[in-house]
Amino acid sequence: MLKIDNLRFRYEQRPLAIDIDELLIEKGESIGIIGPNGAGKSTLLQLLLGIQKDYVGTITLNDIRLDKKTKKYFRDHIGLVFQNPDEQLFMPTVYDDVAFGLKMKGIDQNVIDVAVEAVLASLGIKELKDRASLKLSGGEKKRVAMASIFVMDPDIMVFDEPTLALDPKSRRRVINIINSLEKTKLITSHDLDMIYETCSRVIILYEGKIVAQGKPHTLLSDVELMDKVELECPLILKNLL
Repeated sequence: MLKIDNLRFRYEQRPLAIDIDELLIEKGESIGIIGPNGAGKSTLLQLLLGIQKDYVGTITLNDIRLDKKTKKYFRDHIGLVFQNPDEQLFMPTVYDDVAFGLKMKGIDQNVIDVAVEAVLASLGIKELKDRASLKLSGGEKKRVAMASIFVMDPDIMVFDEPTLALDPKSRRRVINIINSLEKTKLITSHDLDMIYETCSRVIILYEGKIVAQGKPHTLLSDVELMDKVELECPLILKNLL
C-alpha cells in the first residue's frame, strides 16, 4: 500500500536525517515508529505527506509515486493528526474546525452537517460542537483534532505523539479510539506502553536509519537493543522481564 525505496533526505549542511533503503506498509497494519529525539520520526512523516522536498528516492502509495503532481493524492489519502492540536485547530468553533476540510472540497452543506455530527458522536464530543476549540482541555482538543481528520476518511491515519501531555483518563480514551480504527495506522511516540497496546509492528529509527523492526513484544522487551537506541522498555514489559 505504502512503499519507500532508497529514501535519502538531509537538512542543509547536516548529516542525513533519513536514510532508508526499503519500507513496505501493508493495508490494515498498525505501525509504531519509535526512536530517540532527532531519530527522524517527524521528518519521515513530513516526507510521506510531501511537506519536505529535495529528497532522493521514491515514495509510492497504491503504486502512485509522490511528486509535485500527485502531492494532493497523497494528502487526500493520508491524514495527519498533529502532535500539538493548537497547530491544527484555528477556526472559531469545534464545528468549524471539523467541517473545514469538507468545505474546502466543496461538499454539500447537508452532507457536511451529517458527517460532522457523526464523527463528533463517535468520539464522544458531540456536546462540544459550538464551543471554541482553543478554550477546550488538552484531551478535548486532541479529540477535536482527530475528528477534523477522521471526517475526511483517509486511507491511512498518521498520529504524531497522540498521547503527549494527556492526563491518564484522556490518554486511555485516545488509545481506545486508535484501537477502534479499522484503518492503516502510523504512530510515532515516546509513549512505548501506548505503542505496545496499539501496534502490530514496531519500527525503530536511529540516526535516520531503520535499525530494527518486528513484533512489539519482541523488540520492546529486548533490553540490549533498547539501550543501544537510547530508549527504555515499556513499563508493562519491565514488570515481566
